[in-house]
Order: sequence, then C-alpha cells, then structure tokens
Amino acid sequence: MNGPQPPPRHQHPSWHSGYPSGWPHHGAWQPPPPQGPKRLDSSAWVAPLLGTIMAGSLGLLALFFIGLYWLKAHGCPQDGCMAKPMEQFHSLRNMLGVCALLSFAPLVVSWALPWKVKYRAARIVVSQLIWLPMLVPLYNAMG
Repeated sequence: MNGPQPPPRHQHPSWHSGYPSGWPHHGAWQPPPPQGPKRLDSSAWVAPLLGTIMAGSLGLLALFFIGLYWLKAHGCPQDGCMAKPMEQFHSLRNMLGVCALLSFAPLVVSWALPWKVKYRAARIVVSQLIWLPMLVPLYNAMG
C-alpha cells in the first residue's frame, strides 16, 4: 500500500463532529435539514388539493344546472318555445368552458410551486384562484 494513508481515526479532525463514522464523506452522513423559509412544508399539498376539489365540485354543479336548461328546451311541447332555452344553454356551456380554462392556469401553478415554507402564502392565494372562476357559470345557471 503505497501512497498517503489517512490518519488513525482518533486523530482525524472530524472525529468529534458528532457523526459515528467520523468521516464527512461516509454514506451515512447527511447534512442537517435546512432551517427557516428553505425547509419543506409538510402541508403544502392541502391548499392545491382543496382548490382542485372545490373547482371540480362547483364545475359539476354548474354542469348539472346547465343541463336543466337543455331539458327545459327539449321538454317544450310547442315548436317556438325551444329557441330561448337553447340560446341560454349554449351561452352557459361556453361560459363554463371559458371558466374551466381560466381555472387551469392557477391549478398548474398551485401544484407546481416549490413545496417550501416560503411559498405557503402564495400557494394558498393561487389555490383560491382555482375555484373562483367556477362561481360565474354556477351563478348564471342558477339565476
């Protein structure tokens, strides 16, 4: 064995570092977890999940009420009474589609934000923006 040899374990500078191996490059050694805003947020998934569930629920509820306009139009016995409900149905259907597209960007952003404590407030705000557009077609369909 030619070449430099490491000093004995009791003479190595990292012997009293608190790690059992005494070597910082040992496989069991890991740096301590980051402190402050760089640490991981264990509840980072809650706000995006609630926003996604709310948007899906409100979207399905709006779709149900929009479907009632379709039933109203096709349940009409006369020929002339079908035009107004079908016009409302098409406008509400298009409004639901646009609001679903408006909800898609905050949905992606809320799930894609880094799961750090630093971004907790931003994640909560963006998660609220997921389901707010879904209130528009729901309000118009119920009115």
